[in-house]
Amino acid sequence: KPDTDGESTTGFVKQVRSLPEDDLPWGSLAAFALHKLFTEWQQQGTQLPLAKVLGATPPQKVGILAPMKKIPEDASKRHPVVLLNQLKPRCMFHESHEGMPPNMVFNMSVEIDGQTYTGSGTSKKEAKKKCAKAALAS
Repeated sequence: KPDTDGESTTGFVKQVRSLPEDDLPWGSLAAFALHKLFTEWQQQGTQLPLAKVLGATPPQKVGILAPMKKIPEDASKRHPVVLLNQLKPRCMFHESHEGMPPNMVFNMSVEIDGQTYTGSGTSKKEAKKKCAKAALAS
């Protein structure tokens, strides 16, 4: 006598038939159904707000990042660029380079409170790190 989970009481496992899967693209069907519904509503004279129909969110205000109040105790363990961005949010690094590949030298500069700090290196990453170190040292 079979149990409900497909096993018989004699210990043999019955082969469980699986239902065939649909090849119907459900997402496309749902989108089509919503399109038909909204079209029908518009034909009846209902005004649909565009933002709600498309699922768009209202524009968010861009918050101004506040600088950190004080330098963290583990500052020596943090990457200089990360630390500078935490202390002075939205500081913009400016890049320039000299030479031809493979002997290029990259220069990075950042202006903070009217003071310009620079750093140079054989890669952009190294130049940016040295620039951030120079800014943090002052």
